[in-house]
This record gives sequence, C-alpha cells and structure tokens, in this order.
Amino acid sequence: MSEKPLDEIISGMSIDQVKDLIVSLMEQIFPVLDEQAQKDFVLKMVGKAGDEETSSMVHL
Repeated sequence: MSEKPLDEIISGMSIDQVKDLIVSLMEQIFPVLDEQAQKDFVLKMVGKAGDEETSSMVHL
C-alpha cells in the first residue's frame, strides 16, 4: 500500500478515476459493514438523516 497521503494520491487523478477508486473501495468495505453502519455511512456521504429524500434513498 502507498504511504502517500490520500490527497496527494488523488490530486493527480481525473474526477472519473477518483469516482472509480471510491466505488472500488466501497465494494470492498460494504460487505463487512452491518446494515446500520452502511446506512450511517451513506447518510454521512449524501446529507443529514432528517432529510426525507436522503432517508428514502438509503432504503433503495
């Protein structure tokens, strides 16, 4: 694994490369999280838990 700080790693990447990296990491992480941890993570990524639209997206 690289010892560079993450911001240094992604600063040289295109937006599409960063999105692909995030998706890849999420595919590795989500299977080991329980359902509540998955919901909490998604809510932190997209908005506050009180936001009705955000809350409904978590149940997709």
